[in-house]
Amino acid sequence: IDTYCFFITSYLFESESEHKKTLGFIKRNRKKIIKARVTEFELEYNTNIFNDSERYKIKKMDYSKEILMPTLKLQFDEIGGLQWEQKLRQQKVRKKEIETVFKKNGIIIPDDYCNFT
Repeated sequence: IDTYCFFITSYLFESESEHKKTLGFIKRNRKKIIKARVTEFELEYNTNIFNDSERYKIKKMDYSKEILMPTLKLQFDEIGGLQWEQKLRQQKVRKKEIETVFKKNGIIIPDDYCNFT
């Protein structure tokens, strides 16, 4: 059975330990994972996290431009955690680390999100 996986990195308040567990999972299961993708967590308009930001401990930024231009990421700060610019750096680094583990372990990264066949 071929296994295709989709990973989301840098979820709200994701710790270094949780990130390392993801890397370990990929390494342990490398012989079972044929293809995989990774994307950064993105705050999406009108989702539970967006609508109940207090519960999820995030501070939303001004969205007037982003709502009109959906190609931009909705910005947020983690209350008591990372500020937006720090979060962007974390996302970039962690995505690259995961993709490096894919490549080192022979896991195929499809060219587009829909091409898992």
